[in-house]
Amino acid sequence: MRRGRGARRSRRRPAALGGLGGVSLAAQLIGTGGGILVALVGGIVIYGAIKAAIGLRLDPEAEFAGADLSIHKISATAESETSW
Repeated sequence: MRRGRGARRSRRRPAALGGLGGVSLAAQLIGTGGGILVALVGGIVIYGAIKAAIGLRLDPEAEFAGADLSIHKISATAESETSW
């Protein structure tokens, strides 16, 4: 396809740190920061909802015995197991 005399060829100059793809480094950093912010806020909201609904800690007696024994009814170490 030929261009007429008056048509100009537009040339893109390569920008420092990646402006060729149409997205500058600043825009990428802003997008990355926004994604991190959304993930943090979402995690805090979900953590708070779980903590308010059912709690995240064991009672003191179960915590002293260990989560492996109080929740799963198994021992994490061989020393605590009963003999078969």
